[in-house]
Amino acid sequence: MTTKYELGYSSVFDVTNLATNGTFDSDTGWTKQTGWSISGGKARCDGSQVGITLLYQDPSLIIGKKYEITFTILLYTAGIIRAYIGNTYGIARSANGTYTESLICTNNSLLYFGGDADFDGHIDNVILHEIETVTFYPEWDYSQGERQVRTEHRSKSGKLKLYKWYDYDKISFQANWVPASDAALVNSWWDSNAELYFYVTSSTHTEVHSVMLINDETPMANYNKPYNNYFKGKIELEGY
Repeated sequence: MTTKYELGYSSVFDVTNLATNGTFDSDTGWTKQTGWSISGGKARCDGSQVGITLLYQDPSLIIGKKYEITFTILLYTAGIIRAYIGNTYGIARSANGTYTESLICTNNSLLYFGGDADFDGHIDNVILHEIETVTFYPEWDYSQGERQVRTEHRSKSGKLKLYKWYDYDKISFQANWVPASDAALVNSWWDSNAELYFYVTSSTHTEVHSVMLINDETPMANYNKPYNNYFKGKIELEGY
């Protein structure tokens, strides 16, 4: 598989939650299969099911779009549960905690939580956001490193002391044949100093970096001549 690089903006930085009643303030907005109930500001699966049981709603998700789902598991007792975006399922969870996953919607427009036959626990604080992405396939000039923020001083005894405060990811690559609509999106992110995600997907896994565009000049400013509907430029990213 060719390594795929995606730069994306999540509406997590906005205020809209695509999940209806994600805090379970009332028994509305969700369809409940065997074992599921909503009360006390949480959704509970009580373990009475004999197979996979679903809690779901239809936020009208768009097939092929990428979404970020965050949810909290509470009062966990047994079994596993997964989040589903359409027919794409997330990681099997089997412990209390707050989890965030990025999934591409397939097959249908639904948001599901699926507990297995043993799942007994509560979920709360479901937050769903769309992630706009631009995909790159750089064939050369890709580099990834770190920028260290550090200070140093010499004590009265003469010893040199070094304080390393933070490591920032630094990523850069040449981007060619970027469609005009995607180039405009990248340039708008640069212009607004948007907080972004950078996904590096290989045949075995996906790395996710929190980044910002740090180009001195507009990243996608040049045509791929002789065409005026494709652009090229240098993508320079730094972690935050």
